[in-house]
Amino acid sequence: MNVNALLSTSHINDLEAWKFCHKKNLENLDANRYIVIVPDKQIKIFRKNTSRIYECISESDFFPEFSKSDLSSLLNPIHRKKTGWYYQQFLKLKSFDYFDSVNTILFLEGDSFLTKNFKFYEGNSLLMIKSIEHHQPYFTTNKNLLGFDKQVNFSFISQALPVRALWGKNLLRDIELKFNMKWYLAIIKSLDPSNSIAFSEYELMGNYFHFQKYDYKSSNQLFYRNGGLFFKSLLASDQKYYDLVQKNSIIAIEKADTSSLFTRIKRKLQRYIYD
Repeated sequence: MNVNALLSTSHINDLEAWKFCHKKNLENLDANRYIVIVPDKQIKIFRKNTSRIYECISESDFFPEFSKSDLSSLLNPIHRKKTGWYYQQFLKLKSFDYFDSVNTILFLEGDSFLTKNFKFYEGNSLLMIKSIEHHQPYFTTNKNLLGFDKQVNFSFISQALPVRALWGKNLLRDIELKFNMKWYLAIIKSLDPSNSIAFSEYELMGNYFHFQKYDYKSSNQLFYRNGGLFFKSLLASDQKYYDLVQKNSIIAIEKADTSSLFTRIKRKLQRYIYD
């Protein structure tokens, strides 16, 4: 089975992680296309620091009909402070417009890399990694959107999710038919008003796919989120790096080591210039 596109979103805050992770993904996954979507002001610095094999696309070029400022203007105040976070999820859902129904897309967080252990299919079934996360507002929103509760006893929130483009197209179509409006407006309308963190694209997709009985299998592959604590080890490919990649299918550079004064100043300057 072939991955037609490995698709990530990223931000200047994760640039150092991205520079490392995207190279590992090129080594460890064979895909027809490699795509990263970034904020408009950051497109030049990402292109400078990304392999030419990757397509670096600005958010406005990828989603021209609905901008981040459009989203901010429509969100309730409780959700508005997370505008960028919501918009990155909308970008992934928007991607279904760009692929044929038969295509397979692998969504991967921009601060994460795949190891040689990673598997995204078994036979004809896609493999979706299980986690134990549970955040009820996600499912309140999903029920508002889809009309049904959580479908499984695990979470679909890991660092990666393989999806058939047809499945995603069907999801967005069903939302639009139910609400008689564009899917992104329906999601905004359906957000749990009690919590600022009220939506997960992975939980939405995974539970819809399960409800529709699409051909996927849950997977117990391990992923490690705190790779940032050992970022120097990862860069040096030392014993800690070897131990992590032997045990895990995905490693995220979360909780990055920003203890040095230079690193803290650099990140603040980047946010000031590029946000």
